[in-house]
Amino acid sequence: AAIEVRKPVTAAGVDCRVLRGGRAATIRYRGPYDGIGVAYKAVFDYLGGRGLSALVPAREVYLRGPGAILPRSPKNFVTELQVPVRDRA
Repeated sequence: AAIEVRKPVTAAGVDCRVLRGGRAATIRYRGPYDGIGVAYKAVFDYLGGRGLSALVPAREVYLRGPGAILPRSPKNFVTELQVPVRDRA
C-alpha cells in the first residue's frame, strides 16, 4: 500500500520513496474494491491496442471510499487507476 505524504516519514517498518512521474493511462472505476479487476482489464486492453507497455508500480488513488464517520455503500466507491506507460521498443 502507498500513502501520499508531503515530506519523508521516518518510522520502523515504513519505507519512503518518490514515485517517478511521466505518461500514464488512467481510468476511474466506480464500485466495490473486489470488482476493480474489470478496470485493470480495460486499461491493459487499451495499452495493448495502442502499442504501449505498462511500467510499475501502478497506482490506485482512492477518491471516495468507506468513510471514517458515515459508512458509504461500496457501489459508490470511486478509485482512479494510474498505470505508467512507455512506447514499445
